[in-house]
Amino acid sequence: MNITRRYIKLMRKFWSIDYASKRGWTTWLTDAVDFRVIGIIPIVMDELNFLSNIQHYYQAYDGWSFAIEACHSQNISVHFANPEIQVIFDIDDPFIYRDCMSDIPKLMFR
Repeated sequence: MNITRRYIKLMRKFWSIDYASKRGWTTWLTDAVDFRVIGIIPIVMDELNFLSNIQHYYQAYDGWSFAIEACHSQNISVHFANPEIQVIFDIDDPFIYRDCMSDIPKLMFR
């Protein structure tokens, strides 16, 4: 938002933001930390509560979705069940910050 204001000369004080696919969760993270956000639109795979959701996806699709093929092909998905990975998600999962998130409008697409 700061870069946009600087280089495009937009003088907005408040923003609505959207991101698609696996970056959809960054809309949630931005809401948790930036007061200028007045609306978010996480699109497709916003991944709140990632570890629970990823297990659900695996069971529902009876395998991995193409959306996380990069994780699966590099064997990252085998670590999803490892309790030590929870340390990462305690920082990176937007669900952890749900109490910090404002009551701004949210439009979600799946």
